[in-house]
Amino acid sequence: TVVRALWANFPSDTTALTIQSQFMWGNGLLFSPVLDQGATSVKAYFPSGYWYNFADRSFFLDATNKAGTSETGVWQVLDTPLTATNVHVRGGSVLPLQEAAMTTTAARATPFTLLVALCPGGKAFGSLFWDDGMELAHENFLTVDYQAQLVGEGVAGGIFRSTVTHNSFAGASQFKVDKVVVMGPTLQKPTLVSTLNAKFLTESQIAFDETKKSLTFSNLDLTLDQQIVLTWN
Repeated sequence: TVVRALWANFPSDTTALTIQSQFMWGNGLLFSPVLDQGATSVKAYFPSGYWYNFADRSFFLDATNKAGTSETGVWQVLDTPLTATNVHVRGGSVLPLQEAAMTTTAARATPFTLLVALCPGGKAFGSLFWDDGMELAHENFLTVDYQAQLVGEGVAGGIFRSTVTHNSFAGASQFKVDKVVVMGPTLQKPTLVSTLNAKFLTESQIAFDETKKSLTFSNLDLTLDQQIVLTWN
C-alpha cells in the first residue's frame, strides 16, 4: 500500500497504533495535517529516529527514544499557517524526486534529485520503479536500488551508490539526474576530495549547509539508468 497508517511502518510502537490523524506515504514520508477548522498548529507524533523537513531539505528532529518513557517517539507542536503542509522525511530513506509542474508530462521532463535522509546509524536506502507512465503490461521498465552510508573516522566521509537491478525501458537514458542531496545531523563539510564514478568533482559542484545539516552535489550530468558511485571525505 502507498498510503499507510503509522502502525504499518512502526508495528512495535504502541503510540503509533493509536494515531488516526497522521499518515505515511510509503516508508519515507510522514504527513501531519491540521484537521480542526481555524487551527494554525497541530500536535504531531514522530516515531523513534531522525526526521527531516521535506519543504526545505533540512534536519528537523531526533526522536530517538528517551530512557524512562513509555513511548518510543516524540510529540511536537507544529506551527501550520493556512497555506502550509506538514511533510517530514523519515531518516533511513532515499527519495527520487522531480520538480513540480502544471502537468504530469511536464513534471516527468524535469531532472531528478536524489534526496538522502540518513538514519541514526548513518545509513539510508531506497528504490525506484520507472516506465513510460502509460504502459499497462509493465514489460518495459527500469528499477534502481539506492544506498548511502557515512564512513571514516568521525563520519567525515560517506558513499552513495545506485545499482540498476532491471532495465528493459529503452527511454530510461532520456531522464537526467542533476543532484544528490544528503541530510544528516552529524554531516561535516568535505575537506579532501569528492568523486563521482571515479572522477573528481569541482568545488562549485559541492555545497554544505551547516544550518540545514545538508550536503548537496549538483550539476552531475547523469542519466537515470547510470550506475552511481559518489564519495566524499
